[in-house]
Amino acid sequence: MKFKNARFVVGLALVAMVIASAPAYATGVAFQASSLPLQVRGEGLTETIGAVVLQATGGGTITGGSSVTIVYSGSIASASSFSGTAGLNCSVGGSTTCFNTAPAQLTVSASGGQFTVSFPSPTSNSYTFGLGDYIEVSSVRMNVNALGSGTSTITATLSGTSTSAGNPITFTQSQVTVASIVNPSVKGSIPSTATAIQTCSVPAGATNNFSVKAAELYPAALTSTTDEAGFTPSIYSIANGSQVVIAISNVPAGLAVQALTYTATFNGSSLTTLTSGSAGNANIAATALGSPIYPPTAGAEWLGSTAVTSNTTWPGSYLVSISSNAFQVSTGSAMSWVFNVTGDSTSAVESFTVNFGIGLPNSAGTAFGSGTTMTAIGTVVNATATVSLGPASGVVSFATNNEGSGTIVTIGDCVTNLLFPFTTNQVGFDTSIQISNTSFDKLAFPSGGATQQGGTCTLTYYPTDLTTQTASAAGNPGTPSQFTTPTIPSGGAYSFAQSTSTFKGQSGYMFAVCRFLDAHGFSYVLNGTQATATISQGLLALVIPNSSLAGGRLANPSGATGGVTIGVAGSWEGLVH
Repeated sequence: MKFKNARFVVGLALVAMVIASAPAYATGVAFQASSLPLQVRGEGLTETIGAVVLQATGGGTITGGSSVTIVYSGSIASASSFSGTAGLNCSVGGSTTCFNTAPAQLTVSASGGQFTVSFPSPTSNSYTFGLGDYIEVSSVRMNVNALGSGTSTITATLSGTSTSAGNPITFTQSQVTVASIVNPSVKGSIPSTATAIQTCSVPAGATNNFSVKAAELYPAALTSTTDEAGFTPSIYSIANGSQVVIAISNVPAGLAVQALTYTATFNGSSLTTLTSGSAGNANIAATALGSPIYPPTAGAEWLGSTAVTSNTTWPGSYLVSISSNAFQVSTGSAMSWVFNVTGDSTSAVESFTVNFGIGLPNSAGTAFGSGTTMTAIGTVVNATATVSLGPASGVVSFATNNEGSGTIVTIGDCVTNLLFPFTTNQVGFDTSIQISNTSFDKLAFPSGGATQQGGTCTLTYYPTDLTTQTASAAGNPGTPSQFTTPTIPSGGAYSFAQSTSTFKGQSGYMFAVCRFLDAHGFSYVLNGTQATATISQGLLALVIPNSSLAGGRLANPSGATGGVTIGVAGSWEGLVH
């Protein structure tokens, strides 16, 4: 019995020796996932998102043929750009080479929204990590706009595939946020508007100004080429930064708009004051095309009361160039000014305001001229400016967007409103109507005369429902109708008989809205045709004052309290014959 026990003890000792002498089996790697989320533009098609860092929480080994997959909640821009070690950084065992010497260099690939880090085969390859070693995936750009306006964050979901059950790849958290979306990222506004333009009295363009402002809603919303290249070095071929596009619409053909100057701010403080006439200033030349508005020459710009002596003393303000003609003459279509951000600070909220002028061009169409009148446009329009981000294509690009818009100026004709109190073409009567354009008066008034301008008159007739006229019948309102005359030139007159117009067979009153000043009207009623009539009665049209482009019909042109202010000083006529 004692012998048996001795054999058993010896057996246990041998087993212990075998276990002690066997090699320890390697374990897998558990990673702590993290990211420093970046703010990105919701309008962006190629926004740089935050890096994903996978840090080992302890020692372990990953076998060859295994992989780590990162699935982003959006599509990777130019996914095919990721190969080799593009976007991959490592710190393993004190080395930053991502196992390039032993056992084999890690590689990456990307497709759609998936980014894969591969540990090359064969399975006998052992990739050993120590506590604190990490893999970092960075320089990834994404189509943020495609996620929709309701999305506020971008996430990365992590998973690992191991070729050895004994060497699993795990994560303490399977998802991290890599970006927060700011949409809109820039605010466009209209700090000041131009004086209303009337076609018979167009203000000088250089002094009739409005301004358009583009302001970041977070630092780095507007970026330069240098900024963008720094976000994703060596992965993408960056040829441009962001652009601010100012589109101006509804400017009637023949008027011109020029970008004159700009002012930048840095965290709310004014950095530039571009004053016309300053020596060496950065005013925008009328013929500027691709030329820089900034940087300035020494002493050309000012920071408060201190002259900026070199570009290096400028504290991160916008450096802007223009890639469209600063002076443009409208053809009736929208006009655009494209400003390239060539330098800025990505750590401060900045803005810049462009000052524009609007007026008539010279005969060559290259600068503002001295003209003061233009052809009547026949309506009242509100010209608008819209701020958007550009460009629309390229590595750094943006979807169609509107960062803000507003009215920059109201444009309309100088108008004379006439009222013909009664006309008729019933029971054998007819009315002859004449409208004269009396703005041609230089012989009578060599100085201080009217502004010559031609235009049309829109006639609106308000009939009664009566088919005959009696002393006691007032009648009810009928259906109004309208037509527009041909252009009545300065010094010309337009005449017609009611019986030959669309107003025939009716009795009532008529308004004439003439798109020129100093219109006057006369009508006379005949009991028959002009050849057979034996009775006639003449009536002068009443002139109804119009105080402004949108004033319509106003009956009190006095300057007293409760009255109105006349749009063109000295050119109005009261409610008289």
